[in-house]
Amino acid sequence: ILQLEWQRTVRAWIYSDVADFIAIRSESFAKFPCMSEPTIAQRDREWGLVAKKLLSDKTPTLFIVGSVHTVGPGSFIEQLEAGGFRLNFIG
Repeated sequence: ILQLEWQRTVRAWIYSDVADFIAIRSESFAKFPCMSEPTIAQRDREWGLVAKKLLSDKTPTLFIVGSVHTVGPGSFIEQLEAGGFRLNFIG
């Protein structure tokens, strides 16, 4: 099962399938809430605070994060956008 989930994630990444990434994130939170909260949601909150601090001085900054941290409610990307930051995606 783990191999199938990994293949699905890689496929979603290759094809830029944002809808599937959101589904993968939601499924992960539903299946493994005690793991998903600290490894995904808490990290996104912590990174969001650090990123806002770094970006506030207007220095060009590059963030590289795992795909699951870029989609869904409370994601790293959503937090930056809610903070008023304009993001440029390179891909």
